[in-house]
Amino acid sequence: MVGRPFCQKLIGAMVCDGMHKGIIITTGNVHSNAREYIKKLELNNNDIKLNIIELDEILGMCNKLAKEELANMFNFNEGLSYV
Repeated sequence: MVGRPFCQKLIGAMVCDGMHKGIIITTGNVHSNAREYIKKLELNNNDIKLNIIELDEILGMCNKLAKEELANMFNFNEGLSYV
C-alpha cells in the first residue's frame, strides 16, 4: 500500500534534486490519504506534478502493446480480436 509518507519522501527528494515531475508505479494500491496529499500539493504548487500508475493501467498498457505487436507481426490493417 502506497501511503502519504511515501509520497512525502518522494516529493522531498524531487524538490532536493530540482525535479518537477514524478511517477509512482505500483502493482499494489494507493491509499486515499496519498491521493489527497498529491491533489492538495498540485493545487498549491503548479511546479510539482506526481502521476500514479496502478496495476489495472499497467495491465491495460501490456494488453494494448500485445495487440499492436501481434497486428504488426501479421500485417493486420484492422483491429485485432482474440480470446
